[in-house]
Amino acid sequence: MASDLVAHRDCLVTGSSRGIGLGAARALAAHGANVTLHGRDEEALRLALAGLHPPGRHQYMAADLAERGGVERLTEETCRRLARLDVLIHSAGSLGPRFPLA
Repeated sequence: MASDLVAHRDCLVTGSSRGIGLGAARALAAHGANVTLHGRDEEALRLALAGLHPPGRHQYMAADLAERGGVERLTEETCRRLARLDVLIHSAGSLGPRFPLA
């Protein structure tokens, strides 16, 4: 990505406490974006946030998007905390009910 494409942009990455979402969040932060991490596990979010640089520029929001209340909570928090949202990467996933393929 161009080095200044996301500089100073407000970015929300769902499912970013680990995996692909965290990788995307790290790339955005490395290019100067203001990153908001999202996930269900607050401890995992705290650890992920500690790895984003520069420190103090980024934040996290915990909410379970598999539940209606979690979607509403994330929406309300995003509107409350961010003056604008420039980039949304929706990386959160839910497996739903599991059953044998056979």
